[in-house]
Amino acid sequence: MRIAIDIRKIGKKSTGDETYTFYLIKELMRLPRSREHQFFLLTDESPQKITEILPILPDNFVVYQVLPANKILWTFYSLPRFLKQNRVDVLHVQYITPFYLTQKIKIVTTIHDISFRINPKWINKKDSFLLNRFIPPSLKRADKVLTVSEFSKKEIAEYYKFPVNKIVVAHPAVDERLFSFNSEKSDREIVKKICGNSFPFILHVSSLQPRKNVPLLIKAFRELKKEWREKNSQWQKIKLIIVGSREGHNFDQKIDEVLKKSSFRKDIFITGYLPMKDLPSLYRQAILTVFPSAYEGFGLPLLESMASKTAVLTSNIGSFVEVGKDAGTYFSLNKKESEIISEMKIKIRELIENKKLREKQIKLGQERVKKFTWPKMAEKILETYLSI
Repeated sequence: MRIAIDIRKIGKKSTGDETYTFYLIKELMRLPRSREHQFFLLTDESPQKITEILPILPDNFVVYQVLPANKILWTFYSLPRFLKQNRVDVLHVQYITPFYLTQKIKIVTTIHDISFRINPKWINKKDSFLLNRFIPPSLKRADKVLTVSEFSKKEIAEYYKFPVNKIVVAHPAVDERLFSFNSEKSDREIVKKICGNSFPFILHVSSLQPRKNVPLLIKAFRELKKEWREKNSQWQKIKLIIVGSREGHNFDQKIDEVLKKSSFRKDIFITGYLPMKDLPSLYRQAILTVFPSAYEGFGLPLLESMASKTAVLTSNIGSFVEVGKDAGTYFSLNKKESEIISEMKIKIRELIENKKLREKQIKLGQERVKKFTWPKMAEKILETYLSI
């Protein structure tokens, strides 16, 4: 079988989507059954850049640069033109599919979540228009849809009336070689290099889009700092480290607005984009990770925290509860903002001040993370290719 995969996310610093694509290719290369098939890895980058990022590619995995690179042109002109010149049996893309390919080409599309449909204001107008305009016809053309959680599967089926039997859940995972315990000394040095002597600290990692609810976390942290200072608590010097880039796609401008009003601004550090090699040190050194998202398709940072032996506090949205189960601690978003902030503050305080509770959650997290592996995901996706 000849299988074409859109790998444009690799090398683009696009957080979860890039991680998903990178490990899909990496693990497909290791599967014995993959040796029977030819893989076309399609990108708008130079093949040299991709081969520098990916491990050594076997002969049946070949990188092709497809141009022009403009997103819309790539999907509706560059890609179809390439496929006319190069016969494939299966095409795997993310979200929007080309519409006018021959029916002989079976199409699989990955849809991580449908946040753009739930609340178009979470992303910019252009992205919202494109996704809401082109996802419905993409689903009509798709032979199978891959997604990352049972929660997302249910949402896709419900909102688009798409057949449940054509949606396949393949859970992402973490790279255990990165997110396993390392020497505390080397980790502390990396953290110091990134954000100075910020110990102890609470950690948040995300793309900093509006649906991540970072302003709520900053407000809860601000109130907690004030409370600890008034009580002269041992935790009054705690910091908040936020990993994410202001230059990222759909950055939440309210973050800067809240920071300007914060009396504890010096205790809040936004790192910007960090390479994957540095991120584990922050996870391992954090006393707690907090993720107050309003909507997620999966929740990879939860697994990364658990693999790093760090306790996790999240909003009680469907995908987070599905991923974390009893290894996570949760707060509700279904109330007024002041009440959300109050509950978040209480839960943060409980986890930080109660070491036994933290250790219990860490132990549960270590067991929970074992259920998610990249080889399982790649195997499920290869089965999907072969089933159509």
